[in-house]
Amino acid sequence: MNLCKALKREDLISRKLDKSAINELAAEFGKYSVKEILKLLWDNDIPAAPINKIDELDKDPQLTARGFVKGKFLTPLIINGTRPVSNGKAPRKGEHTIEILRELDLGDDEISQLIKTNIISTQ
Repeated sequence: MNLCKALKREDLISRKLDKSAINELAAEFGKYSVKEILKLLWDNDIPAAPINKIDELDKDPQLTARGFVKGKFLTPLIINGTRPVSNGKAPRKGEHTIEILRELDLGDDEISQLIKTNIISTQ
């Protein structure tokens, strides 16, 4: 309702289940730049955020406030006031398979047999 009022399209309020109304809303959005539409929506207490391109992430005020640094992984978690440190790379498939199996108390012979029979892969 607030969206339709902000866009001065109160005629769409009664058509909320009409799929063609979505096309009309899209046309209304097309009349504004991203900056203009965000201001209009925020001024009318309508939650909205831009969809950033990768090279624009360092300019996003929310990400900047959360400590985003271009080129580094940003975890949204903050535990006891501290953000966990990341080495920045996900492990490759099978990279830690042997270590995990050893933690599960499998012996080297058992692990070798699993690799030989293609039950597990380390690559």
